[in-house]
Amino acid sequence: MNGKAFNVEKLTFGENVGDSPDDWYVLYQNKETNLLHAASYIVTLNQSVEEGEKDPHAIVYNKYQKLDNISVAHRWDFFGWRETDGLTDTLGYANLTNLHFLEEKEVSFEPLEDSKLVGL
Repeated sequence: MNGKAFNVEKLTFGENVGDSPDDWYVLYQNKETNLLHAASYIVTLNQSVEEGEKDPHAIVYNKYQKLDNISVAHRWDFFGWRETDGLTDTLGYANLTNLHFLEEKEVSFEPLEDSKLVGL
């Protein structure tokens, strides 16, 4: 990806898995740290695989910090992605803050009032 070698694996899913079993992900693992560097993906919800593959995206995971002895990326950078070119246009980013694990079995996500989607 963009001139750097990674361990790479493509994920696909069977029927009744996720929002759409036609989605796929290509994962890029850093060979030195074994951490996930990036994931490229398509979204096929409400569209065909062909339409989803016209506009694939990628997330690059940065600023890993230990949280209860688990490495968690605290910054996610979003890009356009092409299999032949790697990362293309910068779409936006997310900074994850105030992270902690809950003792509850069910977890939900509530965005902050001032949060917003950037470029998505």
